[in-house]
Amino acid sequence: MKKRNLILILARGGSKKISKQNLRLVAGKPLLYYVLTSCLRSKSGDVYVSTDSNEIKEVSILYGGKVINRPKNLAQDSTTLADMAAHAISYLKKENVSLDKCLILSPVFPLLSINTIRRFFSYTTKNRSTLIGFTKDVNEIYRMTKKSTQNPIPLSTTNTNVVKLKKIVCFNVLEFLKNNDFVKPDYGLEIPPNEGITINDYHDLNIIEEIIKRKRILVRVDGNNRIGLGHVYNMLTILNHFRNDEILVVMDSGKRLGDYLFKQQLYKVKLFTTQKDFEKIISNYKPDVIFNDILDTDKAYMKRIKKFNSYVVNFEDLGPGNNFADLVFNPIYYSNKVSSTKKFFGEKYACVRDEFRIWYSKTENKHKKSTVLITFGGSDPKNLTTKILQTILDNQLKLNLILILGSGFNHKTQILKLVKKMQNLSYNIKVLENANLFAKNILDSDFVITANGRTVFEVVSLFTPFITISANSREEKHMFSRYSRGGIHLGLHSKLSDKKIVWAINKMKNKLMRKKLNYQLKNFDLLSGVYEVVKIINTGYNKYKNGWG
Repeated sequence: MKKRNLILILARGGSKKISKQNLRLVAGKPLLYYVLTSCLRSKSGDVYVSTDSNEIKEVSILYGGKVINRPKNLAQDSTTLADMAAHAISYLKKENVSLDKCLILSPVFPLLSINTIRRFFSYTTKNRSTLIGFTKDVNEIYRMTKKSTQNPIPLSTTNTNVVKLKKIVCFNVLEFLKNNDFVKPDYGLEIPPNEGITINDYHDLNIIEEIIKRKRILVRVDGNNRIGLGHVYNMLTILNHFRNDEILVVMDSGKRLGDYLFKQQLYKVKLFTTQKDFEKIISNYKPDVIFNDILDTDKAYMKRIKKFNSYVVNFEDLGPGNNFADLVFNPIYYSNKVSSTKKFFGEKYACVRDEFRIWYSKTENKHKKSTVLITFGGSDPKNLTTKILQTILDNQLKLNLILILGSGFNHKTQILKLVKKMQNLSYNIKVLENANLFAKNILDSDFVITANGRTVFEVVSLFTPFITISANSREEKHMFSRYSRGGIHLGLHSKLSDKKIVWAINKMKNKLMRKKLNYQLKNFDLLSGVYEVVKIINTGYNKYKNGWG
């Protein structure tokens, strides 16, 4: 008869610290569910739950486990692991089950991974017949004799930094039966820190629940001199609301502008060069959710990533691939159609950066001479900053100026030469590069001249009037600057005349005009958008995960 491996989960009905501990709901499932499911998925052996409780017995069967009925006298605090192991082996022998190795586990380790379960069986041998799980802990008496590795190590009572975990032991059954106990010496297999968290009180249940609820989110985002950093900032804003989840940012090596911004906020970033490389990253990471902020997607791309069975959320996507996404958010586009259960249009879903909540103000700035903020994003590919400055100079418009040059700005030499010339003519100009106080800079201005992209939402969130120019035909489709009635939209840059720029600036210099526009902008609450987006994503994902959608 071929010998089989046994995974024995010890789950008695009583508990002194937490009532009905093994059946306590954690993230919607009984505590027992997590270790039982991991054991079954590991396919490392027959999975049995040893219990004295009829309720635990039925729940174990419900989730696919088999049951060994344990007598009450073997469900006491004084009952040893060896006693419970001997009982289970004897029970299975009567069922004509011949055993090779046995792994004893407990539901109080719900984060134990499939890989760790498999490692115990791989490393338990005749010569290393008792393998005990351990974690590092300077306060306990069981110690290791050398640095921990992925391989088993001998345990003793003389060295430091290791605690033996109760109820995690793997052993050779034949050697156990010969000695009627676990064979010495003990060997230890280190449990990864995130898997070794155990439950000792009700507070631990909350901690475990938060960890179990964590999602693995893969963020696919682009940034370069052509498209700027709007997508990067959008993702940074949204990810701030998923900090409890595990996050990996993935960027095309040719479109990695802004990767340092993710690293500054301590996100992991990986680069790829081919679609095959990208799919390999997805395969290895196994994300629960994929965010795409890469402009329009096509069908082929979306079909390839949907095969990984992740919940897919796209941003700023009007491409044919968006029909394959689980959710699509298009805040900068307007649609006459009512948002469906998966596609959401309009400013209600704009994700304004957190700094604008810090500097939020309903007051209107008052300056003796109009102060204008000029910013065209991270790269300003059409060099509109220079065009606006030159128009102001040529027409001798008297203004205080604040210029913000993004990290991808490629016309720095030209712009600084022009600024110097204007300063010599008594223009008050402040030049800022990669400004970290963008919200404050807006509040310090009477109006803003900017591109017709996501920046408009940030400007409006502080109720500041604006002049917008579309840097490309795509931006010309962004309708919010028009229907907000809080500024002047001058259209596509290629059709823009100096005369039109001068006209708009002179209109904005009028204090009564700005007051009227400021009043119009107070109809919009753009600081709540990110909360709405996050709520929709979490609700949608939970439905998807539980099969309700």
